Amino acid sequence: MSAPVAASSGRTARSPRRVRRRRGARLTAVLLVAEILAALGGLCAMWKPLRDQILLSTTRRPVPMTELFFPAPGRLPSSLDAGASYSVTFSVTNDSDQARTYRPIATAQWAVGREILLRTTLDIAAGRTDSATVSFTPPGQAAGHVYLVTVLVSPTDTIRFGAPVR
Repeated sequence: MSAPVAASSGRTARSPRRVRRRRGARLTAVLLVAEILAALGGLCAMWKPLRDQILLSTTRRPVPMTELFFPAPGRLPSSLDAGASYSVTFSVTNDSDQARTYRPIATAQWAVGREILLRTTLDIAAGRTDSATVSFTPPGQAAGHVYLVTVLVSPTDTIRFGAPVR
């Protein structure tokens, strides 16, 4: 009697060498990705502008800003009479996440020269609005055009009101 013969499934076992190559390729790829991420992380930690840009690009935060505006632009006079008194109100909104102090300056540009009408300090809590009123009387010799300029921080943070003086 002959010995029983095992049936063949037609599949051959993988060679240990081939398995090692695939594991080695995966391990190499994982290590390469880890090294790239570590290098980027180190670069971000060392270079603040790059880190800040990545944070800005990947997180949603409200942009802190300040609004300087006339709350009732329809009530601004369309012309001014020399010798008459006027009041103009402007508002500042602090849309940042912390309290801020603003030092607005309101000036008038008359035909005869420039005059500082208001220099004040506004302490505004985060997310709040405060207003200031500028009162002025155009001088008798101020005929022409008047500009009331309110500067908040720099020349780029400016609102202007202009009207002819009669």
